[in-house]
Amino acid sequence: MRRAPHTENPIETRQAFQRMSDDLDAVESSSGDSVAVGAEVVVAGQPLYHPAGAATVGVARADDADKSRVCGLAKKAYSSGANVTFVTSGNLTLADWTDVLGSASLISATVYYLDSTGGITATAPSTPGEYVTEIGQAASTTTLQIRIRRPVLL
Repeated sequence: MRRAPHTENPIETRQAFQRMSDDLDAVESSSGDSVAVGAEVVVAGQPLYHPAGAATVGVARADDADKSRVCGLAKKAYSSGANVTFVTSGNLTLADWTDVLGSASLISATVYYLDSTGGITATAPSTPGEYVTEIGQAASTTTLQIRIRRPVLL
């Protein structure tokens, strides 16, 4: 039996990601959570990115090429310099999404995107020069299924 010339192997993909992350000093656990030092204050549910060449995470934004590459969502609020635990896959459940969404509840089955203010929105960015980065889809009014996509420049 012939194998396809290229097959997706989740274990190899995860191992490759971990090797790339090692220089960022992020620690991946089996739960889909990672930990890194916060470069700034973050709120619960806020999309984060890894600044190039730094061992930190910062607030992601749709209006910046580097900051539009989301690596996960903060599990809770953290002060600058604290070890930030962020969710890279799976679900994130918050009782109140106001700080990151502007509304207490998600809308079930709605897809959410990174916005230009460092939060999430149900409306994809449409301004030329901004990046559309899908964050995930609401499984309920309190739970977001995280499925981070690569940013697309408008």
